[in-house]
Amino acid sequence: MLTLIGISITLLLAVIGYYYATSNKIKPYFSVVWKNVKKIKARELLWERPYDKNYFHRDEDELIEKNIEEKNNVLIIGLPLDGKTRAVFELLNRLKRTEILIPRFVDIKIENYLFPKPWHLFKKKLVLIDDIHRYVDLQNFDHLFKIIIEKNIQVIATCRSGIEFKKVNSKFQDKNLNLSSVFNKIIEIKNIDVETGKVIAKNSQIDWAKVKFNKTIGSIFMQLTEMKKRYDECNDYEKTILQGIKKLFICGILDEKHDYELENIKAICKTDGLELKEYEWLQHLKTLQEKQLILFNKNIIQCEEVYIENIIDLLGYTNDNKLFHEQISLFINNGDALVKIGLRAFDKGFHIIKNEEWMNIAIIAYEEALRLYTYELFPTQYGSIQDYIGRALIYLTNFDLSSKNCKRAIKAFQEALTVFTNESFPQEHGIIQINLGNAYKILAGQEGRTENCKRAIKAYEESLRVNTYESFPIEYSVTQSNVAEAYTLLSEVESRAKNCRRAINACEEAMRVLTYKSFLYDYGNAQNNLGKAYCSLAEFESKSENCTNAIKAYEESLRVNTYELSPVEYGKTQSNLANAYSLLSHLESKSENCKKALKACEESLRVFSFNFIPTQYGIAQNNLGNTHAILSDVESKSENCRAAIKAYEEALRVFTYNSFPLQYAMVQNSLGNVYMSLSEVESKRENCKRAITAYKKAIKVFNPDEYPEIYHRVKENYDAVILFSKEN
Repeated sequence: MLTLIGISITLLLAVIGYYYATSNKIKPYFSVVWKNVKKIKARELLWERPYDKNYFHRDEDELIEKNIEEKNNVLIIGLPLDGKTRAVFELLNRLKRTEILIPRFVDIKIENYLFPKPWHLFKKKLVLIDDIHRYVDLQNFDHLFKIIIEKNIQVIATCRSGIEFKKVNSKFQDKNLNLSSVFNKIIEIKNIDVETGKVIAKNSQIDWAKVKFNKTIGSIFMQLTEMKKRYDECNDYEKTILQGIKKLFICGILDEKHDYELENIKAICKTDGLELKEYEWLQHLKTLQEKQLILFNKNIIQCEEVYIENIIDLLGYTNDNKLFHEQISLFINNGDALVKIGLRAFDKGFHIIKNEEWMNIAIIAYEEALRLYTYELFPTQYGSIQDYIGRALIYLTNFDLSSKNCKRAIKAFQEALTVFTNESFPQEHGIIQINLGNAYKILAGQEGRTENCKRAIKAYEESLRVNTYESFPIEYSVTQSNVAEAYTLLSEVESRAKNCRRAINACEEAMRVLTYKSFLYDYGNAQNNLGKAYCSLAEFESKSENCTNAIKAYEESLRVNTYELSPVEYGKTQSNLANAYSLLSHLESKSENCKKALKACEESLRVFSFNFIPTQYGIAQNNLGNTHAILSDVESKSENCRAAIKAYEEALRVFTYNSFPLQYAMVQNSLGNVYMSLSEVESKRENCKRAITAYKKAIKVFNPDEYPEIYHRVKENYDAVILFSKEN
């Protein structure tokens, strides 16, 4: 009997120990763990926001409920204060037999992340992510969505419309996820008119004169006019504190639920000349809390995002760049703050504003953080920051035409891999290998084509050791798509047919997973890579068939990569489409296909300019030149030759001898060809001399050992024009 009791106690202790161990892994990542929706309190969703219990129902409420009942994943979008979160709260009160899981806004560390098991197997499961535009700023946010997809759990989320919604879409693409597949129903909250607003205010006993109405329900209850009045009545000390909070908000130095550390606020206020004693800080913070502008709890301050954006003035800053540089200097010894500044700057440069200045700010912040997060003391943080630096440098290659950023990125990724090994961090190792492969692939377009393509392929193959079709099908497919692009590049300098077929096979592997319905944007990119492989193969065999296949693939890509949703990918695909039509024009319907190519070039140049992604601008101009050169064979020879020359010269503004020697030489060869063509109708001697000069410049680059096929082709052109000149 005693033995049986002892065994029971041992088992009970083991269960309790397991429960607490599991609970300690879950708590850091979830604020609500599979709780009955009927027991969710307003504060758990709405925090301290004011709300009226007499809820104003809208048509969207019925639509949201209908889609949740039909087991759709729902994303609710709308303006700030549109009542998105309140609509969800009201919905939860109407649901039956449903358990809800709410993740916290904290970075996910995959190695210790545990997704909680539901308590009741027969109840509906629902994951709620309020303000998903903030959740996607977290490290490894995609890990949760991949689990949700795998377990087929329903999800409902809210998001601001406009630029925040675009950011979410972009970040999902960046993580190989398709937003419209994860959320198969996107519902937009409509604005309300003035008359409706007045009725709501009257029913809730709110003075309409104090409402700063902006066609949203929230603007009635938040009473922004009244809150602005309270802000204006603050003394200079209190305004400086609130302005410090706004600076932290802009630079991303905040935690979950818009928590701001008091020490960080004090540091910013000190630079603005505000130094207070502890009792003075306490006094001003209590005053701000009494005015309901903040919530103050020990060393944490909370402030409504709407107040920060609409009420608090930040004078003296015409743009955010100055502020970011100031905050980097201020938090030079705060590694956590530096990383957050870097991530916010990266987001601005990659997902919102798309320029190199923000990437440079991100790199500065990351590099300063590395002084604190050394390999010896903080290896995981060190590896993550190196990966961030590499990704920022890769993006800079769109703007800086030298190879230095690729080489710096390669070094950063290699450093990251010293931490994230295949043995210790297999998933991170696989992703960083993809990033390393991308860096080598871009470098291959600038120098060492053969060597760097092979290094890229090697990195991708290393990634595929982890990202297998069975274990990580999404990463597997994206890697295969990248492999295809690398083989296509390699085909230009060796074993064209063999490497093109390898590229086509890799694309077909990618599309075992990537479909138009499931992974929209990666499907579009894979189709684009498939088109490039067929185009390259067309120059070697079955030209008409392969050109047609390429055009079909590009057009399929353009179903996804539209000008409105993915302008950069749209521009790239249009440029590739132009190349395919130009190739096809050599075989059939020359005039018609050239005009289709010209139209595609014009579409590409709607996106790219010399100042915005100049490399793609150079490619588009080169394709434009090629098309005019071909068209000159059948109509308006002089006019089309001159248009070709103009386009090639524009391309050479980008593809200089020092920055892009290979592309420079190819354009020079094309320029020589068109000068020869023009010499047939005008200024024979002068245009022959220009052709000779262009061919000489091309030959200077094409080493016969590394580029034998291209070298001999250019040399033949050069010899022919020399002979022609002597004869004439």
